Amino acid sequence: MGNITENNHQEFDFKVSAVIFLLLMGILYGGYSTYQHFNLVKQVSEGNNRAFDLSILFDWSMSKFNHDVRKACNFENIQSIAKSQDFQNVNHFLELDLPIQKQGKFIENVKVYPSKDLKACIISVYFKNNSELSKDIAGKFITRHYFIQKEHSYCSTNIKNRRLVKGCQQFN
Repeated sequence: MGNITENNHQEFDFKVSAVIFLLLMGILYGGYSTYQHFNLVKQVSEGNNRAFDLSILFDWSMSKFNHDVRKACNFENIQSIAKSQDFQNVNHFLELDLPIQKQGKFIENVKVYPSKDLKACIISVYFKNNSELSKDIAGKFITRHYFIQKEHSYCSTNIKNRRLVKGCQQFN
């Protein structure tokens, strides 16, 4: 870390120390950024997984309630499907996270309701708005619209980070 002088004493070399310091800071920042990214992905995944699990149960609920969207697209009725023995037997293969709760570590609330025209079931997951969550998702939502006749769905969100919610339409 320095040059040797005539007296066999080592001189301090500021340039080499500065380069080493900057290199270490870059490595630390890279590690911290990677940790933050994976933590954020974990937070969003809880919401996405909850919506996905509810959509699977909604399909079962539609069968049980003879395609009556008002009854099938109801959180309590969907919960009753999850508790049924028939579904428990199938869930051995699906491995859904049951019982489905309205709150979670990062989730403030889950709302399940039919669309006004009764052609879709809407599942909205709202993230908590506190300091534990990344500012990218705190207080935000992910909504999945499941269309019954067409058997397809789409996603909408107000999360700005596109990489976290691929395939979702973004709203401001």
